[in-house]
Amino acid sequence: MKKILYTLLLSIFGVMSMSAQHNPWDISLGGKLGANYGTLTTLKGDPVITPTIAATIEMSFSNKWGMAMEVGYKRYALKNVNMPAETIADKFPSMSLGDVIYNAGSYDYSIDYIDVNYFLKYYTKYNLNLYAGLKMGRMLHGKVEHKGENTSLRKNIHHGNFSVPIGAEYEYKNYTFDVRYEMGIQHLAIKEKAKKMLGSARTSSLTFTVGYRFQLM
Repeated sequence: MKKILYTLLLSIFGVMSMSAQHNPWDISLGGKLGANYGTLTTLKGDPVITPTIAATIEMSFSNKWGMAMEVGYKRYALKNVNMPAETIADKFPSMSLGDVIYNAGSYDYSIDYIDVNYFLKYYTKYNLNLYAGLKMGRMLHGKVEHKGENTSLRKNIHHGNFSVPIGAEYEYKNYTFDVRYEMGIQHLAIKEKAKKMLGSARTSSLTFTVGYRFQLM
């Protein structure tokens, strides 16, 4: 039993000690697929886990530093955001009592983006890479659902969305395992009605992906 445990530990250590090779000016392409836990800050509801997909290109400057660009799709979604009648009446004092009663209740929010990310990456030992950068998102679609009726957010919030992502990536052969957190740096709402419904909400997400990449040069 001791020999089996000893052999197992040596095997694990051997895999971890095989650092991925990043030579100067290496270029690689890859793709990622995973899950996004995206939400809208300041809104109290149930975040929805949604799929995410991305394509990446990466170039290393040395065996320690590199940069990457990533283009992907991501959704931020919340369900059961409760707006009681008192809140509606307070936010929209000119609204009639009937409209206040109708508009009170549960709301579901969802916003889809195409994102372009730029990362500076640091390659550590044991195949672990750390990175940070800037994300520029472009809204594809945004809506609020209430009592079976959909209201578009397209004319009420910024079409562009900027955020700062930080993350860590583990490499095993051609496979990557990535975890990333990002926080938007701008408020979403533009028009007054949207500001009353969204407040100072920004996007925030925690993303997990599995990827595959191959070296071009």
